[in-house]
Amino acid sequence: MNKKIIILIAIVAIIVLAVFAFSDKTNAPQLATNTPGATSTTPTSTATSSTTASSTAGASSTYGTNSTSTGGKAISPFITMGSDGWQTYTGVKEDMIVAAPPRWSYGPGSPISMDNFSHHYADGIIPVGGAEIDMGTTTLYSSLEQLAAGQLSSATNITTSSVSVSGTMCTEYASSNTLAPTVPSKNFAVYCNHHGVLFEFYLVYRANDPQASEFNATFNAVLARVTFTN
Repeated sequence: MNKKIIILIAIVAIIVLAVFAFSDKTNAPQLATNTPGATSTTPTSTATSSTTASSTAGASSTYGTNSTSTGGKAISPFITMGSDGWQTYTGVKEDMIVAAPPRWSYGPGSPISMDNFSHHYADGIIPVGGAEIDMGTTTLYSSLEQLAAGQLSSATNITTSSVSVSGTMCTEYASSNTLAPTVPSKNFAVYCNHHGVLFEFYLVYRANDPQASEFNATFNAVLARVTFTN
């Protein structure tokens, strides 16, 4: 065989081998250097999404359960309207469950507040024909007598009586005070010491209001529906 032909065949063979080698390298599986990072990103994102969905579902479940627990018509989360018109706050607040009477509404005041005038104050005070009930809790660091004396320091015509709230005997203070320099008021304060927590209930309206007896009866009805949860 001609020597030149042999050399040509050898060169062609080398070129063919080089082409095949390059092709194998190009089509070979890539090293998974970045794959774990990319792979872990997707599951992490999915897990986060699942957690969010779970939390949202939990919140929805909580609202739905509480807002219908009394079997009445839910008018907002945790508040139901009974067939008798009373609005029960079924979410535990201030260690108690309470209810607002018909034609009264919960207000933005103290821990729990309700009134019969839709929170429309007259020059910053309770309007004529209006009454407000506030309630909350505190820690009793001294005797009840000392606490009452401090809170009623500006009051006059103070009388005391006993009343039962949620099965606990409590002390009620009735007194006279003022909403403004020329606007006298009638005030009632009920204090209940239950399991180390002092529950406070207040009723206030303008003195000599013709609906005074109705306000007093409403206050007693509200107290009768209170349930301590502590």
